[in-house]
Amino acid sequence: MFPIIDQIPAGFRAAAHGWETGFATIGMHLLYLLALLGFAWEVIVLALQRTPLEGYLPMLVRQAIMVGLFVWFIDNSQWIAMSVIDSFRLAGTQVTGLPFELHPSSMLNGGLNLFKAITANIEVFSVVKALGTFFMAIVILALFAWITVLYILALVEMYLVVATIPLFVAWGGTTWTRGVALNALRYPIAAGAKLLTLMLIAGVLNRFVMDWVASFEANTANDVDVLFGFSLVAAALTHSIPALVAGMINGSASTAGHGLMTAVSNFRTGAGMAGKGIAAASGAGALVGAAGGLALAQRAASGAEPASGALDRLGSGAKLALETMNNSFAGVGGAQTDKMSGRVSSHASTTWAAAAGMRDTTRHLRSEAGRPKPSPEEVSNTLDG
Repeated sequence: MFPIIDQIPAGFRAAAHGWETGFATIGMHLLYLLALLGFAWEVIVLALQRTPLEGYLPMLVRQAIMVGLFVWFIDNSQWIAMSVIDSFRLAGTQVTGLPFELHPSSMLNGGLNLFKAITANIEVFSVVKALGTFFMAIVILALFAWITVLYILALVEMYLVVATIPLFVAWGGTTWTRGVALNALRYPIAAGAKLLTLMLIAGVLNRFVMDWVASFEANTANDVDVLFGFSLVAAALTHSIPALVAGMINGSASTAGHGLMTAVSNFRTGAGMAGKGIAAASGAGALVGAAGGLALAQRAASGAEPASGALDRLGSGAKLALETMNNSFAGVGGAQTDKMSGRVSSHASTTWAAAAGMRDTTRHLRSEAGRPKPSPEEVSNTLDG
């Protein structure tokens, strides 16, 4: 019903078939150039090591075998790649019952048939329900169109890579770039597995679509919301599962959950930083409360003393309390900075440092309160002196 959709991958296949000879020729020239560079490097290394002439023979045999092997791969890489991919597609045909040449238009036809079956049962007299049903039918059709696009992309990718594979296999001429050639030879397995996965998903979708269309035509099914959810799941599976299978074969890590894991990691880091800030604030609050209590105790203890002595002692105690608080806050900030930067803290434990400072202040205040009160004569003599 949509022949223009099937013409897209067919056009790429015809164009790629015309490129195969040219890429094979370029790949052969590149292989000879890289093999010559690799041979020259091996000769230089053996000469620097002062290797005798008989030591060059193993290197020559090894280079000849590798070059001959990759020449054969370049001549037959496209045929080998398509044979591997076709074997996967044949397996999918035998399992799902779908045709070997599964056309992208067949997937879109399934979505269109569902759209027609759903809209045919819309109740015109219920405007709200009719609009909701029509909206879900449109989304279902769009999801099947997206599945069709993914299948077209997989086919176009396969045709282009198979046509250019001799160019990548040619990088096996040296030991430094041989990994590129090995990855290129491994690609047909990944492409075949990807198409096989798409065929399996298409087989399941085809079976469900046929059942749902028959149910809607017989007026025995009206669960459009269930079909809507099923279409969302099918589109998500078509997008992620084939790429995951191909990534496992290629050896590349999947990034399907990378965003979620990054968000969880950021949340955990932020929670840890918030916890450290709360702990630091709690310690500071405790120090402020302790300093206030000491100031009140000092004022109560010095209430019966002369005004000048009380003010002097209150000022001395307040000064020590403020210095203790300042040192404690500096210890808290320094220790927290060391912890967050991963260094071993050069500060003492903030709790013990604060306790030691408050203990010294308490002792000073008690010693000041225990001293005998100066007599008026002593005060007068001190002022005269």
